[in-house]
Amino acid sequence: MKSSIPTTMKAIVVESTGGIDALKFSIDHPIPSIPKGHVLIHNEYSGLNFIDTYHRSGLYPRQLPFVLGQEGGGTICAFSEEDQQSQSDI
Repeated sequence: MKSSIPTTMKAIVVESTGGIDALKFSIDHPIPSIPKGHVLIHNEYSGLNFIDTYHRSGLYPRQLPFVLGQEGGGTICAFSEEDQQSQSDI
């Protein structure tokens, strides 16, 4: 399962707060590491909501940089290393 996971992804990245000019499209943003108890999802659909615009503008501060898109739908493509090990014990 893990061998088919790419190392980069497309993303809209906010490196500094501001208007629409704060949005940066990246075609080679690194795939995030998967913390214990989490999964990696290949998004087939993603959405932006008001909370994303609040984060972008700085109204609701977030640690920078961050990737926009607080909701999405897709398929699970990987588990964390710890979770994979615990599943093999079952």
